[in-house]
Amino acid sequence: MTFPISGPFGLFGWMNLPPGINGLRDAMAAHHRLGKTVLWRCADRRKSHLGKVYIVFLLLHLPNTNAAFANDACRVPGAFGDLVENILILPEDGSRIGIRLPKEYWEIYPKMIGGYEDGSFHLRLDMETLAPVSPEETLTRKNEGRWDYLFVRIWWMIPLEEIAIGFAQFGAKAEISEIPGSLGEVHGLEWLDTEGSSKSASPIDDIYVSRDDRGQLNAVINCDPPFSPDLMHPACDHYFFSRGVGVTMFYFRQYLDGAMDFQSRVSDFVSCAVNPAPGQR
Repeated sequence: MTFPISGPFGLFGWMNLPPGINGLRDAMAAHHRLGKTVLWRCADRRKSHLGKVYIVFLLLHLPNTNAAFANDACRVPGAFGDLVENILILPEDGSRIGIRLPKEYWEIYPKMIGGYEDGSFHLRLDMETLAPVSPEETLTRKNEGRWDYLFVRIWWMIPLEEIAIGFAQFGAKAEISEIPGSLGEVHGLEWLDTEGSSKSASPIDDIYVSRDDRGQLNAVINCDPPFSPDLMHPACDHYFFSRGVGVTMFYFRQYLDGAMDFQSRVSDFVSCAVNPAPGQR
């Protein structure tokens, strides 16, 4: 299972990493013009952890004070406070994209003020309402055996085709230059015929894609095999774009049947938050 450098166990309440992480199996470097994304894969997963390591790197600086957007028409249902804008910087061309959300979504103090600049932003959203899920609430749900929240990362990503091909390359005996064929449909998703799928003798992960009416990819989902002696909770990373910015969602595989509903609602959520779209600032 892959993990981009982010996740539900991050800093200040997220960094409660489970024990048993024994190493890294592979690394994939995906190059795209001026930027490089490295998607690491976790090795030697044990039952004592959830099979994921997530690290959030923060550059601390003095943020600029940002006024509340009291008259902004684009508000998130269930929001409590004024909108606060932080700045997403896209490394490909240096675009500066405003991300406006009610302050309750920004868990770290500088981001609650506004004007914070970073290459990615991380949110935890309730699966049903998309309301913010605090670190305290996350711990409560985990203790209750509940995983009904989405961890969402807003960032710069390489194209979905490159992501799909890169994932398909794991476990392959030869170089892959195009998206593999299909094993059929699962929950409305196309299941890619890869050498590391759960149908293989040595399963690594299952890769699913979704396409628009023109046949172009609009989602790539990479999931742990559904049955593995090394995993208590198989999980998925779900990649798509919304209003010109990359979005990654993390959730447990038991919720895969809701993947495209999550994408539709989170895409609307992100589209509402992006101010303005890339290229318009």
